[in-house]
Amino acid sequence: MKPPDDREYIEALMIDALDGNLSKSGERELNRYLATNPDLASELASMQEVNTLFSDVEMVEPPADFVVNTMDMLPRPSRSRWVVGIGFALALFITLAPLALMTYLFSSLPAQASVLQLTESILNGLAQLVLSFSELASSQPANYLIPLVMVGSILLWAAVYRRTVGAILPARS
Repeated sequence: MKPPDDREYIEALMIDALDGNLSKSGERELNRYLATNPDLASELASMQEVNTLFSDVEMVEPPADFVVNTMDMLPRPSRSRWVVGIGFALALFITLAPLALMTYLFSSLPAQASVLQLTESILNGLAQLVLSFSELASSQPANYLIPLVMVGSILLWAAVYRRTVGAILPARS
């Protein structure tokens, strides 16, 4: 059993008291705790008032055909689902067909022109390109720094201009 100073435990006892599911020992424990905590006692009294107010209210039943009407309003799967599926399958085929064709063509080439060697040469070329750009940037940083500062300044002042002009002029419709 939880200690009597645990607020969640006491709130659970309060809910059980409202529902009429509280045992005699639980009722004694709740009363003992509420005597020392007037804030929770007033909260329980408020909850009992709300419970009393709602006990007099009749529940509104939905119309008998509510479910049917709601289901009729939902969109129905139609041929568009098939069209979209066929479109995706066609796009997948168009995407994968060149890859399959290249695989077939490269598999029939002699060993010196294999896909692995072709891939290696492409990656080496890209690596050399990156290295050359990094060497250029490290030897002449101003060539890259000045355009970046210019673009940043333009973007900053464009935002300042939009804010100031937007605050002064009314919005266009």
